[in-house]
Amino acid sequence: MTADGDERPGEDEARDLERELALSLVSHTNVGKTTLARTLLRREVGEVLDQAHVTTDNTRHELFTAPGGERLVLWDTPGFGDSARLVRRLEGEADPVRALLDADFDPRDQAGMSCSQRAARHIADEADVVLYLVNAAEWPDEAGYVDGEMRVLGWLDKPVLVLLNQTGPLRDEAGSRDELARWRSHLARHDCVKDIQSLDAFTRCWVEESELLERVHAVLPEARRPLCAVILRAWREAQLSVFRESMEVLSRALAATAADRERIVEGGWGHDAAQVRRKLATRLEDRTREAQDHWIRLHGLEGRAAVEFRAAVEDYRGGKLVVDPKRAGTIGGVVTGLLGGLTADAMAGGLSLGGGMLAGAVVGGFGGFKAARMFQKAKGKEPELTWSDRLLDGTARELVLRYLAVAHHGRGRGRWKEREHPDFWRAAVESAVSERATWFHAAWKDARGGASTPEVTERLQPLVGGVAREVLVRFYPAAERLF
Repeated sequence: MTADGDERPGEDEARDLERELALSLVSHTNVGKTTLARTLLRREVGEVLDQAHVTTDNTRHELFTAPGGERLVLWDTPGFGDSARLVRRLEGEADPVRALLDADFDPRDQAGMSCSQRAARHIADEADVVLYLVNAAEWPDEAGYVDGEMRVLGWLDKPVLVLLNQTGPLRDEAGSRDELARWRSHLARHDCVKDIQSLDAFTRCWVEESELLERVHAVLPEARRPLCAVILRAWREAQLSVFRESMEVLSRALAATAADRERIVEGGWGHDAAQVRRKLATRLEDRTREAQDHWIRLHGLEGRAAVEFRAAVEDYRGGKLVVDPKRAGTIGGVVTGLLGGLTADAMAGGLSLGGGMLAGAVVGGFGGFKAARMFQKAKGKEPELTWSDRLLDGTARELVLRYLAVAHHGRGRGRWKEREHPDFWRAAVESAVSERATWFHAAWKDARGGASTPEVTERLQPLVGGVAREVLVRFYPAAERLF
């Protein structure tokens, strides 16, 4: 057993081909194999340093085990090195594979070729599919080592899936398509390359891992596909279970926020209203943090969410009490003020939580307080503050954005850290929430009208799940099969 808990079978131990499928991560040295392995495995494995030949041994990790015991295994291999010289040496051989496997390379003086040999031996003996990483920050023509290493992989006669790693910041569909097209064109000359996919250790989304397994299934020999199909079905169900739990957590946070309220004490409007608003905002901040921390744990990440409360209202005459303005008649006041930091583009008024927009009007008002109080007294109620539809719509958008951020966080980034959301995410989420505004507003009304939090949570879950699915499928069309 290895230090990270994975088994490493002895050389004479027969592999159980009926129950184990092997994927081998292969690349030129220092391209990011171990970093991607950490992202896929959702745990720290190996050693990551910015230098050549950090990984010198073939290391086996169990990536997933199906309920029936079928295993998907991920191997981290030594990086190819000195590829051009290695290919020149092998080209004249009648059997280049045998010449490579039998060669006597000095691990110190010929480290590059020695590591290439160890990786090749593993591929020949163990690999069902080779996952070959390229550094997408390089243009294909500049990565001169790739063609030589493809020659070696072609001699080994195993199906190769090329993965674009180090793709940089998240981009929209057009940018990703252009990059894939460049690499497809460059690698078309190599028959061993069966498919190409973007899968970055820093910014991949979990739905892309499902797409990867589908591609693995497609390139396997016919005899190996039934085993892969069993693993793929079980893997999908496990990931969808995480998605459903994530949407339940999101819905529960929204339902509790929609039902949240604070009573205004008799005669205490000036001082008490500020305290009441702070109480509501603090609870919203806590719910947001708790939801995101839950997602971080669910997705096998480390760290805690950072949700910073910032008062956004400068003019405290702004705000309205929770009554129907048309029926209250004289309730006045508009929430004003500037939102700072990452929420400068948010709507005026309300509250802002760091990292995104949670803004809107707290229904209330200083000028119209007496009329509102008379109205609520007549209905047998004490005046109270709650959140407006506008704020709750913004909260729904913000929580979905925060979920997407967690779903895209690879372990290559290390511990969780808040980052600004891409503009194309914001636009997609805004559109998906707006299309469902009527149903969201009905849920807010039910929550304020006394419906229980579990009832409202159940009503919201298909709505927020629909928003998240729509956005994921928009940016990852293959995810439609997953859902």
